[in-house]
Amino acid sequence: MTERIPQVLRERLLDQPVDRGFVERYFEQVKRHPELAKGTRRSAQGRLVWFVAISGFALLNGQALWTALMRRTVDGTDLLALAIPWVATALLSIAAHILTDQVEVYDDLAFEVKYASLNVLLDKFDMEQPVSGREFMDIIGEETDQLREAGERLKPWLTWARRTENWAQVALFISFFWMLVGPMWLR
Repeated sequence: MTERIPQVLRERLLDQPVDRGFVERYFEQVKRHPELAKGTRRSAQGRLVWFVAISGFALLNGQALWTALMRRTVDGTDLLALAIPWVATALLSIAAHILTDQVEVYDDLAFEVKYASLNVLLDKFDMEQPVSGREFMDIIGEETDQLREAGERLKPWLTWARRTENWAQVALFISFFWMLVGPMWLR
């Protein structure tokens, strides 16, 4: 019996009209999303650019270090074995950068759908029509067809961008480790 009480209260609250001020405050919070998301993406892309730059530096200047550590000239398969992690890091970083750009496109589309949905609710207030808690919660929970569709389009791009960025970071750590241990192992 007590398990049903929260559901009953929730249903009752969803059928109650929502205060315009509450919707407006939420609307103001949503309006800040693009700016915050853009800052987060720019930060990630900055890291990825540094990963590529570090990889390039290591590829251009690594041979001298590897030659000193191996106490012989590094060329051929040894050079290839020592360079592969840096090439992989650079390629993963470039791929993550491209995926992050694509995330921006779909995130902006999802934002526009949510922004438009909230504007419709605010327009209902202007026309003095009641707005139910259910209508408002459907927008917050992205339960409308348009919001769900926009979220579904964004999700795979966001997932792959995050994964690829994480793989690039792991590859960078492996590259640093291999830069020092690899020559000793190949010696």
